[in-house]
Amino acid sequence: MVKLYRSRFPDIDIPKTGLIPYLFENPYGIPESKPLFIDVHTKETRTFGQIKDNVLRLAAGLQDMYGFGQGDVLALFAPNSVDFVLPALGAIAAGGVTSPSNPRYSVTELVHQLQVSNAKILIAHPDNIQVALEAAQLFGMPKRNLLVLGNASIHDVLPFTVLLQARRAIVAPLTAEEAKSRPCYLCFSSGTTGKAKGVMTSHTNAIAGTALFMTLEDHNEPNVNQRHGLNFLPMFHMYALLIVLHLSLRRGTPVDLMAQFDMNVFLNTVQQRRITHAWLVPPVILALAKYPQLKTFDLTSLTHVFSAAAPLSKEVSEAFAVQFPTVFLSQGYGMTETSPIATIELLNDTAHGSCGVLVPNMVARLVKEDGSDAQLNEPGELWLKGPNIMLGYMKNEQATVETIDADQFLHTGDVAVVDDKERFYIVDRIKELIKYKGFQVAPAELEGILLKSPLVSDCAVIGVYDPVQATELPHAYVVLKSPIDAQHMNDTAKALMAFVANQVASFKQIRHVRFVDTIPKTASGKILRRVLRDQVKQELHASSTPSSKL
Repeated sequence: MVKLYRSRFPDIDIPKTGLIPYLFENPYGIPESKPLFIDVHTKETRTFGQIKDNVLRLAAGLQDMYGFGQGDVLALFAPNSVDFVLPALGAIAAGGVTSPSNPRYSVTELVHQLQVSNAKILIAHPDNIQVALEAAQLFGMPKRNLLVLGNASIHDVLPFTVLLQARRAIVAPLTAEEAKSRPCYLCFSSGTTGKAKGVMTSHTNAIAGTALFMTLEDHNEPNVNQRHGLNFLPMFHMYALLIVLHLSLRRGTPVDLMAQFDMNVFLNTVQQRRITHAWLVPPVILALAKYPQLKTFDLTSLTHVFSAAAPLSKEVSEAFAVQFPTVFLSQGYGMTETSPIATIELLNDTAHGSCGVLVPNMVARLVKEDGSDAQLNEPGELWLKGPNIMLGYMKNEQATVETIDADQFLHTGDVAVVDDKERFYIVDRIKELIKYKGFQVAPAELEGILLKSPLVSDCAVIGVYDPVQATELPHAYVVLKSPIDAQHMNDTAKALMAFVANQVASFKQIRHVRFVDTIPKTASGKILRRVLRDQVKQELHASSTPSSKL
């Protein structure tokens, strides 16, 4: 018998409109002059009125200079900044799609995203313009279609400000059906087959993800007028894009932006700016809990911390609670494919290690390997259905069919348990992705690179949890083509790690190498990663073997 879990909250009405009207309709009466995005480093600000005006002016520039419109894609290759929002929403206002990419991508990784998305425009950052130039050339994009953030040309690449026209684009209205079927974002999510897949997020998906999160946020803290956020999470990631950026524009919540996490900058900003809300990931939560100088800062303004992107263990949440007894730490669960939220912890209904309860409008199943439904406190793969579930993967019908079934349930690949209060816990993962500090790393991609080395005969990569950093680390098991003696193992391991590091973004780098005689595989040749994970567990209680660590 099928066992369905439904949210304890009633369904909400999802606005039947496009994303831009939803974000700028201003139901909370935000003053045009109110600063919403503040750069922690440069102190630059962007007000609600400036953002709205410049998004429409940039949309007009895309239309007038490039004929950009429905079905066209703008790739945004940039770190956090107060101007990130302008191309991110300007492309959507012009009728097209925004595809944000990791600003640390290598040329090869960026080319892959440009090819899958068939991007018409690429906007980069001064820090990665050289990578953008090489990727655009390999992809075949005309140089005039490459722009750079800021006000100055770099390497003859024009600044994105040339798009800011005197006229403002008129956003074409969407019917309810068009809003459901047209993508507005194309974020990339790693899969077990190796390279990242483009997740097609519709206007309705994006609105639903924002609205559902807001509903439970209001439940946890109704007073929205006193919120002041601090965000260092990358805005190319669906977590910050839909939760931080969208909520700031919808509610009028000011957000101080950091390009990346720095402990002292973070703590000083909380103290000086009287930050009330922060969006974090488990490794940072652990670092805060263990920071020896924590008591030298006045952090009394901080009331809420939201954790997502990777599982938050019971041990880490307990350690944080000791140091921050008055801060409500809420864990959520979701994926890029769920836009990006599915569950959230509730105030006064928390349990260490739980990722909370289902948000409204969502239905879940927990399915065991034999296809039967798991009962309470019994593990099963988490399946989800709701208005926030993606349209599918761009140019990858097979992966879409394998992920979303005929009943429209998304098979997450994560193993969950539900307790008697219908709180969810993520306890394992069927899929093979490694979660390194919130980023997804596909073992198959790293294995493919390692196998190109003339030193390597065979290999396997798995994620091994490191309690010190509160994250999984990519471990490589390598069979060498020629044996080496013990004194050369360390140098060889470092050489292999460097070989991979030169071809991938920093978060994908292999952190450990272990040399083995064989890789455990099935008769059909599939790597038995669970065997390797079991070996790691056994080795925790045994003596160390030859390995290298960065």
